[in-house]
Amino acid sequence: MRILLFAAIIAISLHNIVFANAGFFTGPGYTLQLTTCDEIQMVSENVSIIPERGPFLFDGGLNSLDSVSYHCQFKLRNNSDKLVVAKVGFPINSNKDRVMDYSRNTVIEQVQFYNFIARAAAQTYNIEFIKKDKDQKFYNIFLWDMVFEPYETIDLYVSYKMPMSMGDTVTAYQPMQARYSRDWYFKLTEALVEHFSYITETGSSWSGKIEKADFNVNVRGFEEYLHSRQVFEESQRFRQFTEKRNIRYPQKPYYIFREISPEADFIENKDNINWTYTDYKPGKPIIFGYWLLYNLPCNIEQVQSFIKTIRRGRPTREDVCDLKEIIMAYMGVPPKTPRVEDFVKQQRWYGKKRFITEQDLSEEDKQFIRQIGQLIAEIPE
Repeated sequence: MRILLFAAIIAISLHNIVFANAGFFTGPGYTLQLTTCDEIQMVSENVSIIPERGPFLFDGGLNSLDSVSYHCQFKLRNNSDKLVVAKVGFPINSNKDRVMDYSRNTVIEQVQFYNFIARAAAQTYNIEFIKKDKDQKFYNIFLWDMVFEPYETIDLYVSYKMPMSMGDTVTAYQPMQARYSRDWYFKLTEALVEHFSYITETGSSWSGKIEKADFNVNVRGFEEYLHSRQVFEESQRFRQFTEKRNIRYPQKPYYIFREISPEADFIENKDNINWTYTDYKPGKPIIFGYWLLYNLPCNIEQVQSFIKTIRRGRPTREDVCDLKEIIMAYMGVPPKTPRVEDFVKQQRWYGKKRFITEQDLSEEDKQFIRQIGQLIAEIPE
């Protein structure tokens, strides 16, 4: 998370996680209020984000949620000739994500749950905990005091770990407004999404420019785990739900697509995705979403199973042709049928890959498409 005139961590709900930044607060207790500081400049920030599997089998329970570790370094400089005492805060929740957790009431319990630590080279800061600010805009706030001598620069290190947000959803950009030519198209939009983010805009409340900002997300380990995992893992405590769950969430393989923001200005290699800026103006948050498309068929057995759900097991040749075009669209081949084109353009995954022709598909994908073609040929006109 980045530190800002007010630092927020993650606000988590089953469908939404919001992280903010370190901020500058004034006032004691419930009169605490986010404000600005004209003397202290955030010279630089370096944020390393590591998504990772949770502590237990991913079985759908809250304790099994995958997690995200944040390791942040902020260089803060007092540009004035006077001593400045800054009350720095990291709110966990914002007013739009009022997820109040009253099960951890002490500072020690909160610090232990989030593995929260704030330190400089010479000291680890003594943390306070306030449930909300005066305006009830921020909730569950970690606070500490920082003392800056005239013109002093302090490297502040903040680290913590948060559960990811997770939920059942659909891939349409506008789910409530989505309209499809075939009722069965909707089933193809169902997905499980895991989501985390890092909000940057609160960094603008520090004095002056952020001369350099670096945000790095280490994705390799988490993505390898995600591609090898079932939608849900089977655990003893939820064993009674296994049969129903296996009906709703088919076993692997399934398609996974990653959605990130900002969509430009990053460098990606096999391990990391990195954004680096100079004279940085905080703005768009960094957002990662992993979408598990458990109903979009990715082999011929799944196609055969899926078409049994269309028209009570009596799909027309036109239906299966549509399904073939939708699968090819996911692979990057633009559809030719207008109703299919209308459908895929409403989906988050469409256009995330470079558009190609059918001839450009991998040999494995070509074989899959040929198998669907053979299935179509067996359906009466």
